[in-house]
This record gives sequence, C-alpha cells and structure tokens, in this order.
Amino acid sequence: MALCGLDLAFATQSWILVLAGATGMLGIAGADVGAFSSVEQAALAQVIPQQHHAIVFGRYALAGGLGFAAGSFAALVGVTLPATHWLFIGYAVVGVLSAGAALLLDDIESPAPGRSAKRAALPRSIYELAALFALDSFAGGLVVQGFIVYWLHVRFGVDAQTLGPAVAFMSLAQAASFEVSGRLAQRFGSIRTMVFTHLPSNVLLIAVPLCPTLTAALTVLVMRFAIAQMDVPARQALIASLAPPEARDRAAALAAGARGIAQTPGPTLAGAAVQVGALAAPFFLAGILKIVYDVVLYVRHRDLR
Repeated sequence: MALCGLDLAFATQSWILVLAGATGMLGIAGADVGAFSSVEQAALAQVIPQQHHAIVFGRYALAGGLGFAAGSFAALVGVTLPATHWLFIGYAVVGVLSAGAALLLDDIESPAPGRSAKRAALPRSIYELAALFALDSFAGGLVVQGFIVYWLHVRFGVDAQTLGPAVAFMSLAQAASFEVSGRLAQRFGSIRTMVFTHLPSNVLLIAVPLCPTLTAALTVLVMRFAIAQMDVPARQALIASLAPPEARDRAAALAAGARGIAQTPGPTLAGAAVQVGALAAPFFLAGILKIVYDVVLYVRHRDLR
C-alpha cells in the first residue's frame, strides 16, 4: 500500500504508474483486494465459533464498508483540490498504519499447521462456487464505481462536487446492508441470502440507464447499492464454513483470486463500449450475467448447508 501510494503520488511517466498495479493493491473496484483479504477471513473464522460466522463476517464487512464510504467521499471531493497527490500520500500513510496494526494481532493465530495439514483437500463445492463467483465478478467489472461515476457525468453533466456526497451516501447504504446480511444468513442460510438479495439488485442495475433524470438514476443506484453487496459476508462465511479449518486460507484465496482475475477485463470492455457510444451496454450485460449467476447458484447449491 505504501509503495503503491507513493508511486501514484510522485510518478511522472505512465510506465511508472503501471508499476503501482504490481504491488497487488491497486484494485479496480476499490475493496476486497490484496493478499491480506483471504488471510483476514481465515484468521477471523478460526477465532469465532462456526455458528457465529455469518454475524461476524457481516460486521467485518460493515467495518470495511464504512471506511470505504469515508474514502470515497474524501477522494471525490479531493480531486477538486489543486494538490491531489496528497490523497495518494494519505493512502501510503494508511498502508503503514495498517501494517503496524496487523502486527498487534499476532497472538490471535493458532500454532502453524503441520505438513499434513497443508495437504488437506478442499471440497469440490468450493471450486464450483469459485467458478460462479468469477462469473459474478466479471459482470461486476463492467460497472465498477469509476464507470458509474463517469456515466453519471456524461449522461447528466453532473460535477464532482455533487458526485462526492452522492457516492458516499451509496457507500453508506451499502455498508449498512452488511449488518442485515449477517443476520439474514444466520437465519435463512448463506445461499438464500446471497440469491434473494442479489437478484433484485441486478434488476435495478439494468434499470439505471433507463432513468430519464439524474434524481431517478441516483435513487435507483442508492436502492441498488443498499442490497447489491449483501451477498459478500454470506459468501465469505460460507467459504469459511465449508473449508477444513487448516485450509480456510487457501479456500478464501481461491475464491478471492477467481473473483479478482475475472473482474480484470471488465473496465476495458466498458471503456470500449464508451468509445462506440454504447454507454448503456455495460449495465445491461452486467445485469443479465449477474442474473444468470444468481439462477445457477440457487439451482446448483440451494441445498448446501
């Protein structure tokens, strides 16, 4: 994080800026990226009873969501300042502070697993779920937050001063949904929570480019953000519960890696759509693919416990 932030703050040539992505921290969606994500989830799962996974993963996502909302507001307002490189310097400082905070958690870990534990096999269901998560993530890459902000600017001529509070409000609505998601998953199960919150959000996603006014578009987006990520804590808790305790880090890494790789082509395809004037196409394609994901997930895994 520190190297990435300093690179973005002071690099003057494009090839040096590209190196920021080599740190593994420059995520296109802004959240749930980096090698530490799977380690955090594995560590979290091993220090709490399994029956509380859904609730605690919901609060884990809530903490990240609130921070993401604050960062979104700061970034979108900060781009109006004359010295925007201070935003990236701040990012580097947060990276150093995060590393220091992580060192204080060293005593929560169990003893290192033996060689036999490293060979523990992952259930087939985890591989199937990872493949489905990749489909969902590919679709999500078509409509990352940066594209949505750009679309609002082009479609309605809205400026950064308006978009900053609007995006922050969307992020807050999204963060609040994580607490609800954990409770729903504990009561109804992870798969049902994932599908029946995600499916209506995809219908709303398709409706966004059909909105005739900025007010209508922002209303639909806020409604969508309020339920679109409720599958995140349910998904993380499900993977942690299905994997053997000694293999939870590998299971979380598999799921996160599949999502991260699949998401990569999305912004390029969305950019191509912009170049040919098909601004609505990424919304339609992403919504349809995500609906396919929801249907297949429910049909294939609705009985998974």
